[in-house]
Amino acid sequence: MSALVYPASLDTDRAGADLQQRLRTLAQQVGLNILGSQIVTVPPGPTRDGAPVEPFERIAVNINLEADLSALQNMLAALQQQQPAIHVESLSLRPSRGTGEGQRLSVQARLNAFRVMQ
Repeated sequence: MSALVYPASLDTDRAGADLQQRLRTLAQQVGLNILGSQIVTVPPGPTRDGAPVEPFERIAVNINLEADLSALQNMLAALQQQQPAIHVESLSLRPSRGTGEGQRLSVQARLNAFRVMQ
């Protein structure tokens, strides 16, 4: 289970900060230019009789990057190896403005991880 989700012993704020730092470090390692990142508050899931229906809490980070296609592919491949697991919720790609060597992309992504709540 620890390979898939953050433990309940790690509070939500610390899990979010860890996820954000892991993503930033990974992006730098594969040569992506980080334009910004932000931990996103995700509303709690449905409850039944005051208790959560799902045993997991979703933690999300929005990240804006600039990259060439091969570096982006390396990042996406590296995400598959991360523990706790990181999931791509959304990914938006556009040609980057300006001139430079090769095809640069402007990347906006929302990435998620999960934390056990109890």
